[in-house]
Amino acid sequence: MTKKCNIPVIWTKNCKTEEEKESIESLLRNNVTLINRLQAILDEKVAEIRDKEVSESVYDSPSWSHKQAHTNGFISGMKYVADLLKFMPK
Repeated sequence: MTKKCNIPVIWTKNCKTEEEKESIESLLRNNVTLINRLQAILDEKVAEIRDKEVSESVYDSPSWSHKQAHTNGFISGMKYVADLLKFMPK
């Protein structure tokens, strides 16, 4: 038997009825291929950005700290989306 993981509450936060909530949960649980692909895309992009950011050439720009802050914010946003999908088994 497959363990059913909890979907983060944010997915169903504004649902007006129990039926609407169940419909959203069903859509999420039944789109395993799509959600797993999105998780993979997010993981690939974060890895790509992190690889690029360890290069010494990043510091050649006088505004490197602003670029780093932008990159950190971007990665943080991508991690947020990835965390919304963690309820799915890999």
